[in-house]
Amino acid sequence: MTKFLQLFILFSAFNAFGQTQKISFEASENYSLGTINSQQNWKIDSSLDASFFKVIKTVTTDGEQAVEVKSDGNFTSEDHYVYHDLPNYNRISISADVKFEAKDGSNYYALSLYDGSNWAGGFNVMFTGKIYADTNDEFKEIGVWEANKWYNLKIEIDHVLRKIYFYLENEKVFERDLYHAINRVNELNFEFDNDGSGFTFDHIIIQNLDDLSANEFISQESITIYPNPIVDFLNISSSSKVISVDVVDVIGRKVKSITNTTRINLQNLPKGVYFLKIKLENGKTEIQKIIKK
Repeated sequence: MTKFLQLFILFSAFNAFGQTQKISFEASENYSLGTINSQQNWKIDSSLDASFFKVIKTVTTDGEQAVEVKSDGNFTSEDHYVYHDLPNYNRISISADVKFEAKDGSNYYALSLYDGSNWAGGFNVMFTGKIYADTNDEFKEIGVWEANKWYNLKIEIDHVLRKIYFYLENEKVFERDLYHAINRVNELNFEFDNDGSGFTFDHIIIQNLDDLSANEFISQESITIYPNPIVDFLNISSSSKVISVDVVDVIGRKVKSITNTTRINLQNLPKGVYFLKIKLENGKTEIQKIIKK
């Protein structure tokens, strides 16, 4: 994760998912051998029998069980899905280890993310051997793949700044504005077109990136904001001239914008957590988190 992305960690979201959730399909996580359908809230949407989507014992990247999806070779124009709900985080990271059975067979979408009705993006793994980072309105070729080799795929979604970031083998390979119709990504899918080859996935990590205290931040510039938490006026000290400051709430709405000043009157701002998007004369944009009392 880059320093800039680490800035986007927000206040703790206290819910049943916790801050980091690992799914490795092990018996210790209450997964049993056999179809994944209905285990721990996993579901399938497919004309294939549920037995084509199953937890198996195999050589994995974490533990000794993984989910294997098989093909019966009867290609259909509609994809086949195995999916799971995602927690409601402002900034979320989802990664998984995936291997694909063979080239010149099925096309796959791995780590395919939806908000219920709209598709946000995913890794398009083509039968030709190419991998694409793909969103609703743009895609990029990011590499090639080999059959039966594990690949670590990761996507980060920032609902506040409306960004999506793709990582292949822990290297950022693509970033894009989040598709305009996306509200809140809430579903993780693995998909394929059943054209003769299947795939296996394991070691899913779902992480809440919203976890910095009020005074913690990571910056590439020498920037100080004070006081924080604040009651009325906020001051900004920077080694580079501040051109503009946008104040953004936790769902991404701009609530205040000022230019050419380092002292901001926030008296009328409701209590809560906000972000400052600080544009500097050197062309960089810095993100700082504040709490309004």
